[in-house]
Amino acid sequence: MKFKRKLCKPCAEALKAAGTHTVVPVGDKVQKIDCFKCKRRRFGETYTVEKIK
Repeated sequence: MKFKRKLCKPCAEALKAAGTHTVVPVGDKVQKIDCFKCKRRRFGETYTVEKIK
């Protein structure tokens, strides 16, 4: 399943590096968001996140 999540850059890179998810930016501009993963208010954007089977 694909989900749209607002993630900060460090969390998005961590998911990519772990190799458990594919993380693709949707195309929004970078702005202050509340990160879905770490719950912190940081600069980030909307990503499409899909778990690798």
